[in-house]
Amino acid sequence: MSYPAPILNLDFVNAKQLAHPTVAFSRASIGSYFDSSGILRYARSGVPRFDHDPLTGVCKGLLVESSATNLDTYSDEFDNAVWTKSLCSVAADSSTAPDGTTSMDKIVESTDNGFHAVSRTFTIATGNGVVYSVFARKGETSVLQINFNSGADVIYARFDLAAGTILVDATCDGSGAIFSNYKAYIKDCGNGRYRCIIYAQTNATTSITVYNALYNGSSMYTGDGTSGLYLWGANLQKWVVYPSSYGKSTTSAVVRAADVCSVDLTKLVGPGGEALWDGTEGTIVVDFTVGLQVSNVRAISLHSGSSSNCIDIGILANGQLVCRSTVNSYAESYLFHGVPVANTKYKIAFAFAVNNQASSCNGGAVVTDSSCGVPSVTTLEIGSLISALQLNSTIRSLQLYNRRLADAYLPALSTI
Repeated sequence: MSYPAPILNLDFVNAKQLAHPTVAFSRASIGSYFDSSGILRYARSGVPRFDHDPLTGVCKGLLVESSATNLDTYSDEFDNAVWTKSLCSVAADSSTAPDGTTSMDKIVESTDNGFHAVSRTFTIATGNGVVYSVFARKGETSVLQINFNSGADVIYARFDLAAGTILVDATCDGSGAIFSNYKAYIKDCGNGRYRCIIYAQTNATTSITVYNALYNGSSMYTGDGTSGLYLWGANLQKWVVYPSSYGKSTTSAVVRAADVCSVDLTKLVGPGGEALWDGTEGTIVVDFTVGLQVSNVRAISLHSGSSSNCIDIGILANGQLVCRSTVNSYAESYLFHGVPVANTKYKIAFAFAVNNQASSCNGGAVVTDSSCGVPSVTTLEIGSLISALQLNSTIRSLQLYNRRLADAYLPALSTI
């Protein structure tokens, strides 16, 4: 099956660059990512990040994230005095960290009977999602317990660092008045290191103590004075429901700015300088991965500076994957493709013209709408909408056509 060439064709996985003069990118801070060797690296301000699977080295595409703040200070230094040590000591710089440096600290249990942990305390306002994560590797001890403690509520989860599994998902031990919607995750980062993650929603302004506790069949046990496990890269964020890329901190909280990537459609011209985009019709194909955040994100959008007139592909607040056309603040077209699964690849082909819109997802059946308008758009935004609603995941490729391709083409275009 043949169809015309796209006027814009971006392959982030193979090119590992923006690779087109009309593509603009900004991020007003450094940002971390994994390279093809599985090493955590830091991209300079304004430099795009092409993230990789730390286990396989395979490029996952362009990483686009919203702004985030790591509230934990001295995030790589558990020996620092800001960390409270409970029946344990810290042997600094005892193992290789995800960034390739020897900066992973060993948390060593004392010979006392009790709760062996390092901890920090923070004040979190009501209604905030709170995510804490830390990179961990087993030593003589292979189970890590992470607690959110606040008044009558304790949320805890246990992670098996030998098997790379969650032994106990986030569980509430208490009244249930302070925390809700809690969840634990674990991510294999290679070489025996795992990112252990716990999330909870706060229902009251509260002081939260985060504990990284060694676990040996019981929260309270008698240590041997030498056994322990390794920690690195503590990361506490609020106002979120997912962990973002790691932000290294020292004396103060560190902010990673949002990624914004866009194309000025008016600058897409042919060999004779003729404009290639007139905005009356088109087809866009985007290949992306849904991350842990499965609502209020966008994979692609076309607009003229306002969401009142836009075309977008993404996940709505209700969790539905959708292709949508909005004209004068009225969403004239909703083409739904079900509820997406976290950490899953999706590829969507969306063809649009007045009263003639259709889309296909992952080679599936074409969904159509014959009563809809097309907004006037001049900007294509990759992984966000009006510099917000970032995908918080990766985009592998996209193609833009200046024609409304036939429905018969869409399943083939959307096949991964």
